[in-house]
Amino acid sequence: MNYLTQSRVVCRRHASLRLPTPVLMEGPFPELFGVRMRHDIKGSPLSSGRQRPYLPELLLVVRNGQSPGRQAMNTGQTENNSKREHATKPSPLAKSKHCHGSRRAPRDRFNTAVFVWVLTLLVAAAQPRLEPLRTGRWPEFTYGAAAHDVKVVGKYAYVAMGYGGLAVIDVSNPTNCVRVGGWDTKGWGYSVAVVGNYAYLADYDAGLQVIDVSNPTNCVRVGGCTNDPGGTACSVTVAGNYAYVADGYAGLLVIDVSNPTNCVRVGGSFASAYGYHEGVVVAGKYAYVANDDAGLQVIDVSNPTNCVQVGGYTNDPGGAARSVVVAGNYAYVADYGAGLQVIDVSNPANCVRVGGYYSGGYAHGVALVGNYAYMADDTEGLEVIDVRNPLNCVRVGGFTNTAGGSGFGVAVAENYAYVADGICLQIIDVSNLNNCVQVSGWWTGEWAVSVAVQGHYAYIADSFLGLQVIDVSDPARPRPCHWSGY
Repeated sequence: MNYLTQSRVVCRRHASLRLPTPVLMEGPFPELFGVRMRHDIKGSPLSSGRQRPYLPELLLVVRNGQSPGRQAMNTGQTENNSKREHATKPSPLAKSKHCHGSRRAPRDRFNTAVFVWVLTLLVAAAQPRLEPLRTGRWPEFTYGAAAHDVKVVGKYAYVAMGYGGLAVIDVSNPTNCVRVGGWDTKGWGYSVAVVGNYAYLADYDAGLQVIDVSNPTNCVRVGGCTNDPGGTACSVTVAGNYAYVADGYAGLLVIDVSNPTNCVRVGGSFASAYGYHEGVVVAGKYAYVANDDAGLQVIDVSNPTNCVQVGGYTNDPGGAARSVVVAGNYAYVADYGAGLQVIDVSNPANCVRVGGYYSGGYAHGVALVGNYAYMADDTEGLEVIDVRNPLNCVRVGGFTNTAGGSGFGVAVAENYAYVADGICLQIIDVSNLNNCVQVSGWWTGEWAVSVAVQGHYAYIADSFLGLQVIDVSDPARPRPCHWSGY
């Protein structure tokens, strides 16, 4: 499988994947992907109004008397002085949720070649002397390093690793994380749930995989279930004796996992001929499915052998339901181009949109904490929305993306929001929602799509570089604990 093919698979879900824009930076640039330079978008002769290609082939660093390390961003900027002058909203075509890689025009390729040639000459003549990156143990790109989801249970992190399947990593000593086990599946590990002694992996074209992790050093696949025709397992949640799988175009699958060695598909629902089932949560006797173009679907699963769609809500214009959270009588949907949707599901047979917030960007993830919804928006960054009165949702604060970044996932712990922002992890002080402040951040190097926070540590799933563990005990000064290639 070549790099382009993998890019297409990764891009299927994170369709807004795009190359970062050069930004004005001081200090050590992330060494794996560039050289230490000042890139001023507005004033540089490199600017032409188009996004510039990234240069992963320039594995160079500047020796400045310090050992190389990832760059921590200590900006201290507030939302008011963090202008969005560097953000470029992609065209609707670029936002197509089933993109198939990008093609640059011949002129762009020529310009890129000229740019690389000129930069090479400049680097050769520049002082201080540039040397190939050798310091440290930074893993090279491997297909198995494409982390998409991470769950932390006890002292282990369970990572859905793309073509690497499932990885189990001992994080009891975050400064020395060790992969102790895992299972290389046949598909593409996309989402993982852990219940008891078992990890349940949504393995894309290989369906559901059930892996015994009671002995993490000797993980064993004990069972599973294939997709329905045309299906691609994108997300999984487990409740009681059943696993609920959002199976792409094939709908919702309900699988009896009471005997993990003999998993049986007992029911499901094909809710829409044009929806792409991406996410699922179960509350009570209902499954709530984020069904992309078809919006939110509510399915009665009280009788798993006879699942019935009882209601739902279609997207607002421009919407595509990407993820959903349910609390009380309301479902909160990250609806892509339509922003946040708040839907009254107290009567599942008559779901009603009662409110929401249009961000102007592309909503991917949402976390609900107390009376506030924290939304990760591709182009607008973090949006904090007061949902105490669902009929009148109000944006009370937020913070823009890092230039070149894309908000994909968000986790909230105490007074801080942690945003997987593509090229970095943003750490934002939300103690005063009317004045959210970015206290720091950490360059992840490639494409952070998911984040989980437990205790003093943030666990980042990076689509290309695997699991990253960051010590956030002092949110203003994050420190890397581990950068794994698995």
